[in-house]
Amino acid sequence: GPGCETGPIVPHPRNPQVVYGACKGEFYRTNLATGQTVSYWVHPQNRYGHNPRDIRYRFQRVSPLEVSPHDPQVIYHASHVVHRTRDEGVTWEVISPDLTSNDPAHQVISGGPITRDITGEEVYSTIYAFRESPLEPGVLWAGANDSPVHVSRDHGKTWRQVTPAGLPPGGRVQNIEPSPHRKGSAYLAIYRYLLDDWQPYLYLTNDYGATWRRLTDGRNGIPVDTPTRVVREDPSREGLLYAGTENGMYVSFDQGANWQRFQRNLPVTPVTDLRVHRRDLVVSTMGRGFWILDDLTPLHHWQEAAAAKAPRLVPPREATRIRYVPMGGASRGARVSRAGRHDRLLAAGGHSQGGDARDSRSRGPSGPSRGQPACRHRSSTGAGDAGSRPERADDARADSTTGPQPLPLGSANG
Repeated sequence: GPGCETGPIVPHPRNPQVVYGACKGEFYRTNLATGQTVSYWVHPQNRYGHNPRDIRYRFQRVSPLEVSPHDPQVIYHASHVVHRTRDEGVTWEVISPDLTSNDPAHQVISGGPITRDITGEEVYSTIYAFRESPLEPGVLWAGANDSPVHVSRDHGKTWRQVTPAGLPPGGRVQNIEPSPHRKGSAYLAIYRYLLDDWQPYLYLTNDYGATWRRLTDGRNGIPVDTPTRVVREDPSREGLLYAGTENGMYVSFDQGANWQRFQRNLPVTPVTDLRVHRRDLVVSTMGRGFWILDDLTPLHHWQEAAAAKAPRLVPPREATRIRYVPMGGASRGARVSRAGRHDRLLAAGGHSQGGDARDSRSRGPSGPSRGQPACRHRSSTGAGDAGSRPERADDARADSTTGPQPLPLGSANG
């Protein structure tokens, strides 16, 4: 794909044939339909073998790359400042001052005289996390590798430092999550174990960073010696949070007031990122592993079910069945139809009677432990899982008269 081994990649939100990638200040655009890739420098610079203080733009190995959720022509890339392009990387403008602490004592060549790094990417004072609010265009959040947090509410014209009070200096802002439910609200995941501080640091603001509430005190579910890497808020249920730590997964049903282990058969390994996609939870782990917890619907109704005195049915998410011809065949065979609804029963106390969940490779988190819902679904049509599944073209034609009526591709929800 575009970019280099560790650089981020982001698909165009409206054209899946176009994928953007980055590599330490080099920007790439790949067209999957033609196989062509074009690349541009944010700024042409020779960073190899140089001291960070002599590099014009301090890009690190996984420099943030963000396509605006409001305008796909706007793309952000971050070094120690924020860069923006409106023409897919051909030209760039700087829209921020230095948003790092930039302590002169730390502007040194990594590795020292014995194991000196010469790639120019092992820099300390650089931006590590960047997001634009999905609810407000131009509200930009940036977090640095050496701890400062900044926000802009006017598309980058002005910036305000909003680092949480009491946060020790020097820690990495690993993840910023603007709330998908509340304007001015965002979550932070910060870790400092590289500085021999193993505490969990998750924060929440509801006033654009003017004040922060720490969500991890070491006594509310996440142990005091468990560094935190990522936090996400469920876009379908306000206050339902997922946290990835150095030792696995946690979930909170009350906006971080309390946490509980959410592991099951997920390996005890660092969780590096989380995404909720179409009500599935996608998990990346250290070692380049991907896991998927199918259908978060039971968690959306968990508190109500746990309080119920009798078993109750909860409404399932709408599922889609995608049918298409094999790769290289005629595109006229592609169809999307609504699949049969699947049943799920939550017993009193919240125990699910529906099976477990699967992982993208073999098996993934099979749902929470006892007292939490398991999350594998089954179709009431008897056709197997209700999620998207490729079928042979002749299968699709054979049952088109007895199954759900096909709809044009893209016209169904989900």
